[in-house]
Amino acid sequence: MTTQPVSVNEFTVADFLASRLCHDLVGPISAVANGLELLSESPQMEEEAVSLARRSAARATALVQYFRLAFGNAGNQIVRPQEAQAAAQGLFQDGRVKLDWSTTPETLALPAGAGKLLLNMILLAADALPRGGRIQAQTVGEGSAIRFSVRAIGTDAKLSDDEATALAAVTPPGDLTPRTVQAYLAGRLAVRFGANLKPQASAPGEVLFEARIAAA
Repeated sequence: MTTQPVSVNEFTVADFLASRLCHDLVGPISAVANGLELLSESPQMEEEAVSLARRSAARATALVQYFRLAFGNAGNQIVRPQEAQAAAQGLFQDGRVKLDWSTTPETLALPAGAGKLLLNMILLAADALPRGGRIQAQTVGEGSAIRFSVRAIGTDAKLSDDEATALAAVTPPGDLTPRTVQAYLAGRLAVRFGANLKPQASAPGEVLFEARIAAA
């Protein structure tokens, strides 16, 4: 049996993605440790220390669950938008970015891997809100197609130029960074489903990401 070699570009993208995930996780994991340290050094602050540890542990868990679906093989098993919705609501339960998700019919089925595209579009919207704001997500059945619509609304809402370039796959893999690699992957996922994903300034303080794909 012949084994296909892994390209240098694939290793490069994997390296940057691992760096991105570690960067996002180190904050809440460190906060858990800080809470436990506070508890050991100042027993009188038990309530505050335990609260910090619990909040941070919940945040780390939500990130891991989301990343598992957005970047891992588990995301290929998503068959209903509600599964992606549950992961996203857990991720944005607390923080400066809030998530509004329009109700999706229970009968709407996604093709394999499309849930990963949707979750990555939501991450793009979050990156486009440097000062916080609101994300409006919607999945709509349109005959033989499904439309994903994700809108970022907030002060100075804008996807950075570097991320927009990576999303369009103009950036060579070797020139990616941990910050831009997720946008690159989102763009490659969109191409996989025949969609052209790019940020649209639909109104002041708003950025719209849309993808129309074939239904399952």
